[in-house]
Amino acid sequence: MKKVCLVMTMLCALLLACKPEVEKPTVVTKSVGEVTETSAKVVGQVAADGGAEVTERGACWSSDGTPTILDYRVKDVEGGLGSYDVIITDLVPNTQYYVRAYATNKAGTSYGDEKTITTLEDTPEEPGDEPEEPGDEPEEPETPMHNGHEYVDLGLPSGKKWATCNVGASSPEGYGNYYAWGETSPKAEYTLENYQHWVDADGDGDWDYGESTINSDISGSVQYDAATANWGGGWRMPTIDEMRELENNCEWEWTQINGVNGARVVGPNGHCIFLPSAGYRNWSSLSNEGNFGYYWSSTPDGYYDGDAYGLGFYDGSEFVGWGNGRYYGLTVRPITE
Repeated sequence: MKKVCLVMTMLCALLLACKPEVEKPTVVTKSVGEVTETSAKVVGQVAADGGAEVTERGACWSSDGTPTILDYRVKDVEGGLGSYDVIITDLVPNTQYYVRAYATNKAGTSYGDEKTITTLEDTPEEPGDEPEEPGDEPEEPETPMHNGHEYVDLGLPSGKKWATCNVGASSPEGYGNYYAWGETSPKAEYTLENYQHWVDADGDGDWDYGESTINSDISGSVQYDAATANWGGGWRMPTIDEMRELENNCEWEWTQINGVNGARVVGPNGHCIFLPSAGYRNWSSLSNEGNFGYYWSSTPDGYYDGDAYGLGFYDGSEFVGWGNGRYYGLTVRPITE
C-alpha cells in the first residue's frame, strides 16, 4: 500500500511539473487607418492567448512614442482571440501619434508593433465664409479649467468632472493639504480637542452621538467644504454617491508618477486622473503615505456622528463608504459640473 501511495504522489508531482506556465498573449497591430483630424481606426489581432483567457484587448496611443495602457487607450467590447477593430478619438489635428494594439491576460499585458500616424489638418473654410480679420489666428486648444484649476471629463454617467490635483497641490502627484472634515484650513496638529466642530456636551472628553455642529452633507458649503472655500464657486467636495460612481464606473490601477505611488483611475472614455496615496494625519504625524490613499467625501456618517464617509485605496483594492474620525487630516479631490 505504501508503494502505491508513493507512486501516486510521484505521478501527481510529475503532472504538476509538466503543467504549462501561463504567458502573456501574442497580439499584432495589423493596421491603423481611416485617419481624420481627431480620430483613427486601429485593427488588431490576438494570435495566441498565452494559456489563459484574454480579458481585455484594444489600442493605446501617445504623442511621445512607445505607448502603454498607462497612456490613452480604448478597449474592444469583446475579449478573446481573433481580429478586432477600435476607434481612437479626441486626437489633436495635424499631430503625430504612436499607436499599438494590446491584449491582457492574468500574466500581464503585451503589445503589438508600434504604428505612426499624423492626424489631418483642420478642414479649411468653404468659399463664401467670412474671412478672418488680420491677427485673429486660432488659439491652441487648452486643458479644460475652471477658476484656474484643471479638470478631466472621465465620461461618467453623471457628467461630473474631476480635478487633476488635490486641494493645495500643484501637480497630480502632489499630496496637497490635509483637512479635518468640515474645516477649510490645514493645521499643524489634528486632534479631537482642536477639531472645530466637536461639542463635548457632557464634558467627559469623549465623542458621543449628537456632539457635532454639522449633521448634513457639506458639499458646496463655503463655510465647511474645503474645495469650495479654497477653489471658489463651482468646485466642491464629492458626495459619497459621486465617489461610488467613480469606483463602479472606472478601472483602478496601482502605479507611480514621478516616484509617487497612487491609483490611476481610467474613465469609460479612456481619460484618467491620478490619486496619490497621501496617507492621513493624526496629531502632527503623517501615516501610511505611499501605501494608502484616504480622501474625504462631503457626506457625514449616517450611523456615527463622529465619523464621515470617504474613499480609500491601496495596491489592489479600493473601497468607498467607510467612516473615519472627522478630526483626522485627509486629502480632498474636488469635482465640478
